[in-house]
Amino acid sequence: MSYYIHPTPTKQEWLEKHGEVFDTDAQEFIDGDERTVVLVNNNLYFMAAICFDKAEFDDWNDPKDIRPKRWYKVPLEDLHDIAPDFPLEPAKRRSPPNYCGTGVPLPLPSKL
Repeated sequence: MSYYIHPTPTKQEWLEKHGEVFDTDAQEFIDGDERTVVLVNNNLYFMAAICFDKAEFDDWNDPKDIRPKRWYKVPLEDLHDIAPDFPLEPAKRRSPPNYCGTGVPLPLPSKL
């Protein structure tokens, strides 16, 4: 499951100030003192998610997910300023990717 950030005044402005745009075709998952953050256009709103490991990066970079995206590398210390509970170590994945708005059906929960 992704870790979303909600900086102010807007996600786009914060990422432009604190991050560096890069091309996913030429880059891989960024680790160490920086993290990959993806800004996704959901038509009604933008969301920004930290790619905490290579699998998360690959899920967001899946060609089946046709939503427009912009990729940033952001210093880990800047992310901790707005998301102090973001784990330094890769988190255990809790669920498969959710391709909202792309026509890919989501499984229904077994119990409500």
